[in-house]
Amino acid sequence: MSRPPAGDPLAAYIDNFRRRVLEDALHEATPIYWRRRAEAFAGAQPRLHDYPGRATAADVEQQRLRLAEVELACRRRAHFALLSGEEW
Repeated sequence: MSRPPAGDPLAAYIDNFRRRVLEDALHEATPIYWRRRAEAFAGAQPRLHDYPGRATAADVEQQRLRLAEVELACRRRAHFALLSGEEW
């Protein structure tokens, strides 16, 4: 595959895109990344005094359960990364 000339903005964009995809893939393999994701989902949980807007109590509970499931999945992924030695 031939590369466009060095001054080509499209070539620079594609090179940057490739670099970021690789960085993201390596970053997502670390337990630290997954722990941070879990903490983010834990922080997104509805709070007692939050204004629910038009959401019913059932809607808020469903959202709480969905966020808790995702948080648990992230924590399990972090644990798996630790056990499998995926630390980069």
